[in-house]
Amino acid sequence: MGVEKAHGQHTASISGQIINSKLIGSFNSEGCIIWVNSVKSLIEDLQGKPFCMLIDTRDYRGGTDDALSIANDFNRWLNHQRLIAKAHVITSQVLHDIAIKRVPQIKHQKARTFRSIEDAMAWLTGQLDLAE
Repeated sequence: MGVEKAHGQHTASISGQIINSKLIGSFNSEGCIIWVNSVKSLIEDLQGKPFCMLIDTRDYRGGTDDALSIANDFNRWLNHQRLIAKAHVITSQVLHDIAIKRVPQIKHQKARTFRSIEDAMAWLTGQLDLAE
């Protein structure tokens, strides 16, 4: 799996107990695996603490069947971690609905969509407070 073959870009960081990731472009399986590994690494750094996720998909353009299958496997794994809540920041409800249909493991999570980062962060912060 070479980085040169990967399609799709991402950022991933953590602040407190909130993982923030931005998906950019269209993803193939190689690009999705790179994203999954970077987010898993951040979750492992939390050493079992509960966490929330903010996924910014405003610049996301979709994924191949293989990429969406990998994303579904990742979300299945997430369902067995200490994930409290997940916020998706979107511009296209249609693209989000397609992704949810193709990644059904998200349905087992406490997840909401938002149009702004600020609203998503406020909700996630509230979810963390409720969980403590």
